[in-house]
Amino acid sequence: MGEYVKALSAYENALKIEEKSLLIDHPKVAATYNNLGSIHNKMGAYSIALSCFEKSIQITKKFLPSIHPDLSVTYSNIGLVYQSMGEYTKALSYYEKTLSIDEQSLPPEHPTVAVTYLNIASVYTLMGEYSNAVKYYEKAIKIQEKSLSPDHPALATSYNNLGLVYNKMANYSTSLIYHEKVLKIQLKLIPMNYSTLAVTYNNLGHLSDALGNYSQALLYYEKTLDMQHKSFPPDHPDFANTYNNTASTNNSLGEFDKALEYYRKALEIQEKSESPNQQLLADIYSNIGLVYQSLDEHLMALPYYEKTLELQRRCLSNEHPSLAITYNNIASVHNLTEEYSKSLAYYEKALEIQLKSLPSVHPDLATTYSNIGMVYQSIGEYHKALSYLEKALEIEHKCLPPNHPSFNITHYNIAEAFEYLHRYEEAIQHAQLAVDIARQSFDSDHDEVLENEALLHRIQQKLKETSHTNV
Repeated sequence: MGEYVKALSAYENALKIEEKSLLIDHPKVAATYNNLGSIHNKMGAYSIALSCFEKSIQITKKFLPSIHPDLSVTYSNIGLVYQSMGEYTKALSYYEKTLSIDEQSLPPEHPTVAVTYLNIASVYTLMGEYSNAVKYYEKAIKIQEKSLSPDHPALATSYNNLGLVYNKMANYSTSLIYHEKVLKIQLKLIPMNYSTLAVTYNNLGHLSDALGNYSQALLYYEKTLDMQHKSFPPDHPDFANTYNNTASTNNSLGEFDKALEYYRKALEIQEKSESPNQQLLADIYSNIGLVYQSLDEHLMALPYYEKTLELQRRCLSNEHPSLAITYNNIASVHNLTEEYSKSLAYYEKALEIQLKSLPSVHPDLATTYSNIGMVYQSIGEYHKALSYLEKALEIEHKCLPPNHPSFNITHYNIAEAFEYLHRYEEAIQHAQLAVDIARQSFDSDHDEVLENEALLHRIQQKLKETSHTNV
């Protein structure tokens, strides 16, 4: 901040001199207003920044054509201010003015055009318009790949941002490709930036976990921790995030004791912090609840979910997707304690939020449909159960790789629904798929493999018995 104050003082002095010695509409005066605007923006004085940029434009328009690059720069700066203020529609309109000038005054593959595309993409990302964000990131990258060296840090930044958008769209396999490109560039940079590498390894770990590659995810998280140990003191907040992620993957692998160990490490860092990350703290409480549920200690899980909900209601909007996850978790406890009406009420709250806030093929939506289906199965409404489970399977086919572990659970549940309806041939088809996928995801003696094989055998026996009865 001290450097900004010095710069601000220097530009203000320059402006006083220029206004005395030059015409009020002189180009140098316009340039100084532009510089003042940039400093005020960096200092968070957004209204003053906008005023300076507007004065710069008024002067510039008097002596330069309307498509001059200087105007483009100032429009872009105004866009940055509105973006900082969270006024994304206004930001977009100024970036589009910038682009219009760039396209008329510069070659189509000029690096400045790429910067404008990147700004537009970043606003679309913030607005949640991910398809448009992808379009503009791809346009920018196309230019950068031609104008920059293949190992340029700016290219890594663009790959990273595009990868993050694909992650938000739940297109994890494409996101992984871009983050691998980021890593390839970062490993060639001299000197290595360990903190930046830590972020990339963490992203790769998250994506590997989302794709069901749990062992690979743990390897990436180990590398994340290694980079963080080289960059930060042991109580740095970033460690809490990595411990949380490592624990979540251990939980997915059924390593519940390890999961709790890492969650407690994460919780200890957050609770000691003078300014804890409320959202991360909520996530940790939620994840500890999930472990207790996996250990069938449902009454231990519920207080952690309630702590999560309390924090989320304090810092998130009423329709935030994270609230839906917590409603889902609370509903699952009530389901397991056979409080089915409470369970359905919480699942319906979750579904209401997700239908408004998530893409129609998001995996979290599949999870909620599946969960509602299982409640109906528990109360003997098998046709309703099947309807929700098939909705879940339809979404999973659109957003997950074909052998993702989630399929094994959904096929298992659908197989059971068909079994209860005495539709054994259809049940066997789904049970066999559950077995095949489980065998690809886990060791042959893993509980899920054995449970799926037992289900398949049981239904096959019922079909044989039915066939003998009908003979």
